[in-house]
Amino acid sequence: LKLLSQTLDFCRDAAALEGNQPYTNLKQYVLSKSPSKTVYILELIHSMLMPSVEMRDTESNLFQINFIKCGGINLIFDILTSNDFLSHGDNNLTRSAYMSCLKIIKLLLIAQAYAFIITVSHEIKSNAKAINGERHLAACHVQDAINIIITNVEHRMKSSATIIAKNLTSKLITPQPGMKLVQALQFISWSSSIG
Repeated sequence: LKLLSQTLDFCRDAAALEGNQPYTNLKQYVLSKSPSKTVYILELIHSMLMPSVEMRDTESNLFQINFIKCGGINLIFDILTSNDFLSHGDNNLTRSAYMSCLKIIKLLLIAQAYAFIITVSHEIKSNAKAINGERHLAACHVQDAINIIITNVEHRMKSSATIIAKNLTSKLITPQPGMKLVQALQFISWSSSIG
């Protein structure tokens, strides 16, 4: 509980900072010298980003906003594409850390996709001609992809992603991940699924 409280306070305080400082502080906090602490913090982050339905409260909603403001999406991308992440940890800890990161990034990318769809729908409401534009077509493709990615049993993920998306509409990550990053994430997902 102490580490959970520290993590909540840390993200709240770091989100209030300006420039690149929130990301730098978050990276230093999450990537501690102890591999087991790093894994535990990643699991805490996942549990706060996607709390059980009965545990959803304003504290978890504030954490979600603050984690994204601190550069949490970019941090998870950096962890997943790093060559030396937890190089001093054993294989089980490294595997657990990657699994937590994959769960976090799946949730955040789905939330990002929902935020994009919400943004485009607002554009269409204010300008009916936008329905014929490229962004509308892209939003339709994203919606189709989400329907394939999220299975019917992932209601909690869909609920959490929707809540995060409402807070993300003004903070869509830029630049969008490139094809090399997407391919790297696919490779990590594939290799982790076969053990």
